[in-house]
Amino acid sequence: ASTNYRILEQIKPLVMDPSVGTFIHNVTMTLSCETPDVIIKYTTDGSKPTAASQGYDAERGINLEDDGVRRKVFIVRAIAMKEDMGDSDQVRSQDIVVMPQVKTPVIEPAAVGTFTDTVKVEIYCNTPESQIYWTDDGSIPTVKSNEYKHSITIDDTAREIKAIAVASGLADSELVTAGPYDIQPAAPVFEPNGGHFGPREHVIVTIFEE
Repeated sequence: ASTNYRILEQIKPLVMDPSVGTFIHNVTMTLSCETPDVIIKYTTDGSKPTAASQGYDAERGINLEDDGVRRKVFIVRAIAMKEDMGDSDQVRSQDIVVMPQVKTPVIEPAAVGTFTDTVKVEIYCNTPESQIYWTDDGSIPTVKSNEYKHSITIDDTAREIKAIAVASGLADSELVTAGPYDIQPAAPVFEPNGGHFGPREHVIVTIFEE
């Protein structure tokens, strides 16, 4: 008696990009293989891919996205298959973290127009339980900068306000900048402001700000 064995050539390894990292809102992963015309199957929950798993579409890639509320962690596993060839080795990503982002803070006023003496600047963020940090010296704010707790009084021209917002479990907001603010001194007030006085009449004129 004799037995014939057929040795199948194995499909070349898959290449996954990216295979690890933290991303804001979403990321598209691509899978490629040097062996042509393969069928790629994958999972995103860390389970082992099989012939019944989701099929990979090279034109679309694998879109991994947050749910708008909290961060999500994906572990992608994939394998390539082809008739008359041995399946590729399985490829597995590390943690792919996709995070929602804190909404960009709003600064009011945004420095449109000219202000007299001072202007009070308010900052707010529509993401619940977020904290706002700000600077007025041109530097980029961090969590070590001034935390916004009440309105900011600007009393000199050319100052800019930069702000970010942060919240637990979310990516920091985008940076927002307002200014520079054009602050002009109030016009002086004269008292009395004109009038007719006799040649020997003594008049004291007082100058003050409103």
